[in-house]
Amino acid sequence: MKCYGMFNCVNKSYSVINNIKYLIRRHKLMHTEEVKYHMDYMLDIRKLHFIGIGGISMSSLAALSHKKGFIVTGSDRSESAITVRLREMGIEVYIGHDPSHINDCDAVVYTAAIAAGNAELEAARKKGIPSMTRAVYMGRFMRDYKSRIGIAGTHGKSTVTSMTAGIMMAAGLNPTVISGAEFIGLKGEGQASAAYHSGGADSLIFEACEYTDSFLSFFPTTAVVTNVELDHMDYFHSLEQYIKSFTAYINIAGTAVINFDSVNARRAAEGFNGSLIGFSINAGDAQYRACDIVYDGGMANFDLIHDGEYVCSISLSVAGEYNVYNALAAAAASLENGAAPQAVKSGLGAFTGAMRRFELKGKQNGVTYYDDYAHHPTEIKSTLSAARTIAGKRRIICIFQPHSLSRTAELFDGFTAAFDDADITVFTDIYENLEHDSGNVSATSASLSEKVHNALYMSDFTDIASYIRKEARDGDIVITMGAGNIYKIYDMFLKF
Repeated sequence: MKCYGMFNCVNKSYSVINNIKYLIRRHKLMHTEEVKYHMDYMLDIRKLHFIGIGGISMSSLAALSHKKGFIVTGSDRSESAITVRLREMGIEVYIGHDPSHINDCDAVVYTAAIAAGNAELEAARKKGIPSMTRAVYMGRFMRDYKSRIGIAGTHGKSTVTSMTAGIMMAAGLNPTVISGAEFIGLKGEGQASAAYHSGGADSLIFEACEYTDSFLSFFPTTAVVTNVELDHMDYFHSLEQYIKSFTAYINIAGTAVINFDSVNARRAAEGFNGSLIGFSINAGDAQYRACDIVYDGGMANFDLIHDGEYVCSISLSVAGEYNVYNALAAAAASLENGAAPQAVKSGLGAFTGAMRRFELKGKQNGVTYYDDYAHHPTEIKSTLSAARTIAGKRRIICIFQPHSLSRTAELFDGFTAAFDDADITVFTDIYENLEHDSGNVSATSASLSEKVHNALYMSDFTDIASYIRKEARDGDIVITMGAGNIYKIYDMFLKF
């Protein structure tokens, strides 16, 4: 069914009104102000205030809104390189949260990471100022784009978003992009890398996160699912609930691009009435396949096949089989949205990785340092396997910071089996952001270290940096790993 005006979208599974009703029902995530916002389309709003503007996605939305002509302000709890860049663009950013910051704004956008009872959000609600989550605002933001490619999945979202952006840019389609990680192919506001790109109004490529069902506020015309494995156990309490959320996400779109080698992704797509596009290494019924894969120093070279016909040869500059899957997802989504085979070949060939995705940080005294965002057992195992193909017989030292007590507890056995390719693993305290659990983050990490071969537990980052500096020797690979602030250890290495 084609819908003009409100969202200008193709939506085979929901009418606009039914979709809004669904959003209202789901887990009471939407506030009355957010529903009113959707119904009024913010026609009279000119000034937006972003609470938690320093986050990757929030800062990208703020910057793109500024580019669209909105007056944008924001606040965050601390200064960062991101808040500095936003100020350089002309966006007023406050450090700290105060009710006076929202006095003259027309609407407030807030991140789910803000503390309960945030002074600015409470003040906005008391004043009757429309307030909405980042996801709800992003759903509104994307309504004007004709083609909307949403990249979802348990693993690989940021990388696939970046790869797809690179292909579509190589195709000359000038998409607008909102990613969860910076990469060098996006230029933001004259930066060397960015997590967003302000392009034309025809095409939007965006990362669609499943946490708290955020992606159900979005309106993709093409829904990409890289894989599905249970995660975010503080919100999703069973695999069935998790799969159903992905099913709901897929059914918003007219076209679904699905990893046919992921059993749960295929389950999520069962009953889909739109155009179902599969990608695979192993499944013969997938339309897009990677064939004749050869690895050179961990980097894959393969032929891209579509419905049995050769499309192009692809040579990746990022390591690991998981990046073959990422490349397949990006290639399939791009080709289905107007990119030519040559753009797929050149876009993927030029891709050197997103920030914190097996990112090469530097070399010092013969030791090579990487940083990676992996925080789920499958991600850890895949990243370390790719590192092993590069390292050969050289040692790999992994410094891992678990992310959230619920994930660590529920997937504990998976974590203990994920570090086989590391020669030494250092565990540090669990990074707690949203849960504020009273459990012992040190004891849980220490327990992990006792179950993993040749592992140890250290709580202090300075002590870890000092230990690695003394332990690492010529030829070693050192990887900091986790979704928290473990990346800070690299700068500490440099000080010793």
